[in-house]
Amino acid sequence: MGAAIIGLTLVGSFIAISHRRTGPGPSSPSASPGAGSRGADPALTLAFAGVPDWNWIEAERQARKGVELAPDGVVARLQLGGLLIRTGRFDEGLDELERARKIDSGSPGTNDALASGYYWARRYEQAVATHRRTLKADPRFTRAHLGLAFAYLQQGKADEALAEGLAAVDPQTDSVEAAELGYVFAVAGEKDQALKIADRLAGQDGRAAARPGLAYPLGVICAALGMRDPAFAWFEKAYAGDSPEIAVFKIDPRLDDLRGDPRYLDLVKRLKIPKN
Repeated sequence: MGAAIIGLTLVGSFIAISHRRTGPGPSSPSASPGAGSRGADPALTLAFAGVPDWNWIEAERQARKGVELAPDGVVARLQLGGLLIRTGRFDEGLDELERARKIDSGSPGTNDALASGYYWARRYEQAVATHRRTLKADPRFTRAHLGLAFAYLQQGKADEALAEGLAAVDPQTDSVEAAELGYVFAVAGEKDQALKIADRLAGQDGRAAARPGLAYPLGVICAALGMRDPAFAWFEKAYAGDSPEIAVFKIDPRLDDLRGDPRYLDLVKRLKIPKN
């Protein structure tokens, strides 16, 4: 186990989980796949951003109000669809995202938001088909390659997943996308490569100010490697830092092996996600 990963485990219990929740700003959803070939994609950020103060009821009220005011607008439907998806109301959420795509069918970001919705809803064949459609229009769309890799992993297609991930991301870069590629390596059996990425990015995070968006995907890598203590330390860091990515914690299929852990149940409770 890498030194940087071990070091985080030692400090994890000191993270201030009572940190005041403010509305998180936009970020690249790893966790929520969504940046384009040249950085964060606004459509995915809109669909899967954070929830201010974890007030899901108020967030839904505002999103529905937005849809009422602009029924032919894309923004409010992306926001409402992403919100419903994250609370586990998949049919309702996908309906809104599909409507957004019909309104803005030419946008790679809007198509990718829908593909990500399919992924979170565990409809992997639809996720794959939608990502492929996005890549046909824009072969350089990084987030679609990564989203396709995630869906392939759920289908047991490790070789295809690695090919998609490596087509989009240089594993030596210091980016959220590199962290997400680390997860692909881990599940595809390239555990040494996954640990190298995680340890390098964790070391960078420890030497400088925390980089937005890194904590959650580093937790996902650790979970995939069976390193539960470091994984939960990173998730607590994401929670304490108001990371938008942590809002998908309850529905993330990459974390299925953690669901019986009391620490998982405790964090879901603190996220105040409404029951379906």
